[in-house]
Amino acid sequence: MRFDRTDLNPGVWFYFKDEPVNGGICLRRVSAAKMSEIHKQTRKTKVEFRRGRRYESVQIDEDKEDLLLWDYCIADWQGLEDEFDDVIEPTAENKRMLMSESPDFAAFVTDCLEQLDGLDTNRKEKEAKNS
Repeated sequence: MRFDRTDLNPGVWFYFKDEPVNGGICLRRVSAAKMSEIHKQTRKTKVEFRRGRRYESVQIDEDKEDLLLWDYCIADWQGLEDEFDDVIEPTAENKRMLMSESPDFAAFVTDCLEQLDGLDTNRKEKEAKNS
């Protein structure tokens, strides 16, 4: 198996209406290292002492975590336009807006990420058979 060390987690393009001319979205799965980085940015451990005992609780900024995950998983897109035919750029804010406020966009991304997981599962099964 070969790895491109300059891009260890490349995105995969999924096309709208299964045609590149209609535009598409480039998605990638979250690596363990990236997930750890996101957790460091969105989780805080709160320590309390009560009656001589130490208690820890983790506080999660779920909105920030969602924003960081969406910004990472959605690597790029082409062919997205607004109601005025202006191009919607793949910024973190636009990704958040579309994922949180457009059920159609969120469903498309979710379906594509599930397909991406399926591609990885198929690859692992083929590797297991070949070894």
